[in-house]
Amino acid sequence: MLFQTLLWALRPLDVAAKLALRTTGLLLGAPFLVGSILSKGPTRALTIGSLWNTYSSLPFGKHALTGIITLGAPYTGSIDPVLKKLTSDKSEAYLVERPWLKNPFNSVHAVALINLGELASGVLVVSALEQMTEQSDFKARGIVTSLGATYHQKARGTIIARCDLATLPTTVGTHEYSIASQLYDAQEQLVAVVNATWTIKIIPK
Repeated sequence: MLFQTLLWALRPLDVAAKLALRTTGLLLGAPFLVGSILSKGPTRALTIGSLWNTYSSLPFGKHALTGIITLGAPYTGSIDPVLKKLTSDKSEAYLVERPWLKNPFNSVHAVALINLGELASGVLVVSALEQMTEQSDFKARGIVTSLGATYHQKARGTIIARCDLATLPTTVGTHEYSIASQLYDAQEQLVAVVNATWTIKIIPK
């Protein structure tokens, strides 16, 4: 109990360290972001995929990008996640166990795990929809309409969420789209699967 109390007391330092990482990453990436905006225009430069290309290879850039994402989704930031990987069809995000993320059973809280899984799948779907809008004659938008999880064992330590993107709908209309994130611990044991259902609307430009 004393150890947990000490960890709670250190939370302000944890917040300060996170802010320092994100601020440093943002400052290092600022010249590249400005260049991207000037060459592509703000709409294309500020998509998730473009921001990933700008920041992911820079020191602390992934922390900076995660900070940008959580500005738009503050609740996601409550678990202090980091976006680790983003391609056209795969994503990875992780969190590190902290006292304020735990449940009464000394493991990462179920809702924190759902939050992490939604981040991994959400950035992947939004990035794909942005790319579809940019490269086609359609506008694609989506929102999560159902979210749930299946838990396999207690989650402790560093938890990583991995998500693969199946083919998105491409015809005009309203579609339901399901996607799942698998969450693993540091020993690669499956701890949870988070399922999200999106309502995706595709309209002509």
